[in-house]
Amino acid sequence: MIIANALLQRSCKAHRRKLRFGGSALEAIVHHPWPGNVRELENAVERAVLMAGGKVVEARDLGIEVKDRPAASSESLATGRSGGALVEALVRTRGNITQASRLLAVSRPTMHGLIGRYDLSARDFR
Repeated sequence: MIIANALLQRSCKAHRRKLRFGGSALEAIVHHPWPGNVRELENAVERAVLMAGGKVVEARDLGIEVKDRPAASSESLATGRSGGALVEALVRTRGNITQASRLLAVSRPTMHGLIGRYDLSARDFR
């Protein structure tokens, strides 16, 4: 997510737009396999900046196919892509575990367990 957000900010600046990712876009980004790696992501974000009708980029703006998949637990979503969502939540909340756990829809004890599993410290994000 950190890369996607950086690409969004760069593209928004280039096209003089102010956008953010909506929930469907974030879900599509996390669950798309990205066979073209970062270049494919960059192209999808660029397309989204040009195609978005409002101030929020949605999955349809990215132009990627979102396939049906089995339901995932909150914990598996929080640790998606090797803890990327976990780190993103800690960055956004400046290490506030309570707020980060709300963002990820997991309990505080689960959040502490995830932080320990990835050998992180909330203090590092303050």
